[in-house]
Amino acid sequence: MTPWARDSRALAIAVIALLHLTNLSSLALLVLSLLRGSSASGVSLLAGALNIWVTNVLVFSLWYWELDQGGPLRRGLIGKPRTSCSRR
Repeated sequence: MTPWARDSRALAIAVIALLHLTNLSSLALLVLSLLRGSSASGVSLLAGALNIWVTNVLVFSLWYWELDQGGPLRRGLIGKPRTSCSRR
């Protein structure tokens, strides 16, 4: 792995972790507003919950994408020489 790729991966993991923590804090604020009986309408609370859920799905898929690193096909190709496309 080249230094640029290593730094890029570290930055991607840091950004995903920041998104994850931000989403968790939004969830905590939503739960606190529900428990304390805020004056927000039900529609706005449901919209906030939907926003948190969608963000959670996206962040989970980003974690999976980053940690899987290309899936089984790419892992199977590691260490094998690349084939070139040549005219016959």
